[in-house]
Amino acid sequence: MAQLKAVCVMVGTVAACCSNVLLLEKIVKISPNCTAFVTFAAYVVIVLQTLIFRPALLTQHTIPIKNYLVITALFYSTNLANNMALSYDVDMPTLLIFRSGSLFANMVVSILAFRRSYPPSKYLAVLMVTVGIKQWYQRRVRGVLPC
Repeated sequence: MAQLKAVCVMVGTVAACCSNVLLLEKIVKISPNCTAFVTFAAYVVIVLQTLIFRPALLTQHTIPIKNYLVITALFYSTNLANNMALSYDVDMPTLLIFRSGSLFANMVVSILAFRRSYPPSKYLAVLMVTVGIKQWYQRRVRGVLPC
């Protein structure tokens, strides 16, 4: 029974994410300058849901509220920038591919700033994703790919 519930949650999450992306793409095609409002409205809905259904999160937190606000601001600005890219007629597959490219940047920053090391398999995985993105983009620019 627990496995069925987990599968239902996963399927529901994927369905919600996909419908969210499709709806956002349709809204941006109708009104390209609405991305800031859509992002802000999504955050207002999240805040209201938190206040209504999980008010304990406001008083019982494990990280300092100042750090949480910084993380929230960074997350909001990242989402705003991603959504604004859609208003420049960047299609969703391109946006998703380029967002995947942050793996390399994250790995480099964590190695340089935090002195982290990774097993060889992680380096290989990031290299494969990065090379795949590069090849996809080169084919896209040459007009070989339809999207």
